[in-house]
Amino acid sequence: MPLHRLPLHLPTTSPVPHLVSCQDNDPKHTSRLWKGILTKTESDRILHQMTWPLQSPDLNPIQMVWDEMDRRVKSKQPRGAQGTPSRQLENHSRRLPHKAD
Repeated sequence: MPLHRLPLHLPTTSPVPHLVSCQDNDPKHTSRLWKGILTKTESDRILHQMTWPLQSPDLNPIQMVWDEMDRRVKSKQPRGAQGTPSRQLENHSRRLPHKAD
């Protein structure tokens, strides 16, 4: 059976109190079907919708890591084979904290 024809079963009550769906309003994430489901779950008090701005760094934290890596690599001038941008990126990635705050 095609995926779009599979029945969708939603709970009648939220298993988690104060459950929130975060949307970034990107057009590819806001199909009529999904908007209808979210509206129904919100009206049934199962889920609350939270709208976030497009390209919010809160929704895309890895972008902050890549920006920091880019700044670190660009701040150094390549020095021979050890200083190639890919080598610098590798060296800087080892120095990043492994845990997110």
